[in-house]
Amino acid sequence: MKSITLVFTILLIGPCCKINKTDMKTGRALFYSDAFVAANCKIDSVSIFIDNQYKGKLTNSCLPLSRIPEAGDANTFVSDLSAGDHVYVARISGCETGQWSGTFFVQASSCERIDLELLTLKP
Repeated sequence: MKSITLVFTILLIGPCCKINKTDMKTGRALFYSDAFVAANCKIDSVSIFIDNQYKGKLTNSCLPLSRIPEAGDANTFVSDLSAGDHVYVARISGCETGQWSGTFFVQASSCERIDLELLTLKP
């Protein structure tokens, strides 16, 4: 299996998901990616870790790519989190290797979208 360096962009966009507005201590993070259709080979999954804990995975791109997804859309991953700062790592498995990482802030009764966008592949 050959290794390819991946370059990614992370896009954080404000409130997005349907959440329980009476819970003032938690919010949500919604992850999605174009990597499954943008890569030149088969990607098995993107594993998502938040605050050093495995939370779940993506197994396909959220389509159409031109539309910003909502919670409950196919091929998205949503995690309920306490309000505050969080750290994430998302790792690709399959024919590609690479990862996204960063920090994001969850507001109480709100949701942050995190777009794991595959921009360029470098040999």
